[in-house]
Amino acid sequence: MKSFEITSCICPYCNSFINSCISIDESPPKAGDISLCVYCKNISIYNKDSSLRKPSKEELEEIMFGEFGILIFEMQYDTLYKS
Repeated sequence: MKSFEITSCICPYCNSFINSCISIDESPPKAGDISLCVYCKNISIYNKDSSLRKPSKEELEEIMFGEFGILIFEMQYDTLYKS
């Protein structure tokens, strides 16, 4: 994993200010990549301008039933229930 400073953006769920990220594949985020807010634990999608948006229902289903679904669930669970 690698940390990156990114163009400042706002979480579309909790309005938290975000200016960095950690990448699983060690490359900076690009349009369509997934973001998991460290404050509210909700899933967002990067836009072309580096802002974040809520995923559509279809995108959310694809994420949760795809290769990262279990990883995201475990991260949310650990943060919310093991604190």
